[in-house]
Amino acid sequence: MGGIIGKIIDSHIETGASGKPCSKVKVYISGPVPLTVVAWSGYTDDNGIFDTCFTLKPGKYIVVPELSCEPSSKEVEVTSDKKIEVTFICKCFGGIKGYIGCSEGPCKNVVVEVYDSIVS
Repeated sequence: MGGIIGKIIDSHIETGASGKPCSKVKVYISGPVPLTVVAWSGYTDDNGIFDTCFTLKPGKYIVVPELSCEPSSKEVEVTSDKKIEVTFICKCFGGIKGYIGCSEGPCKNVVVEVYDSIVS
């Protein structure tokens, strides 16, 4: 038996820093190819890591995080007694985009509250 260990990090990377880990992201692994059934599913931990342990039969598997990622999936070859490493860059944390306008004149006393939370 073999396994897959992976990391999911946020795509919003600041200059000189690596992406923040994405926790509590659902991950599906299907296969072995040509089978399309889910062979394993689980969540990333607080460090953005998921680990199937040594629960997968040798063969090709498709790994798919339940987020908007680049790439959206990866095909990996699992071999006996080894763990294959994969990394995904995903949009884990929300962004802000919009416009505040008034029907007449400038807008005054507009309150905008922003919260840092994980999209899952």
